[in-house]
Amino acid sequence: MLHKSDISTSELLKKHNLSQTKVRKQLINILKNSNVALSASDVARQMPATCDRVTLYRNFKTLVEKGILHQITINNHESFYVLPQIDSKTNENNTEHIHFRCVKCSIVQCLHSSPIESINLPEGFSKLDTNFIVYGTCKNCNTISN
Repeated sequence: MLHKSDISTSELLKKHNLSQTKVRKQLINILKNSNVALSASDVARQMPATCDRVTLYRNFKTLVEKGILHQITINNHESFYVLPQIDSKTNENNTEHIHFRCVKCSIVQCLHSSPIESINLPEGFSKLDTNFIVYGTCKNCNTISN
């Protein structure tokens, strides 16, 4: 699996025909440096004070629509963002997998080793999205509590 973090930020934006704005570059670089999915608030805390909330959310929306970011929605309202892995065979984002949410520290992590099998829907139904979330305690929190 290739990860979008393996591609330079400039190349990534160029590949998707997006302008190379300072906010986009900073946002992508923050996610590149994280090994878990981050909420918009997590990213906002790491952005310069000159970046307003509207600009940040507009950029999240654009980067998700272009497939640069993978958005994970928890409980239909809380979103987390991560750079997706790219399937080396299809060259497409690998977003069909299970997500893990720690009930103690609230981290969200993609479980790429747990892909979601194809779901057969009844005739006339069409899938918009698939979102499976496992709730539990992460390795770090389990170590702390033992």
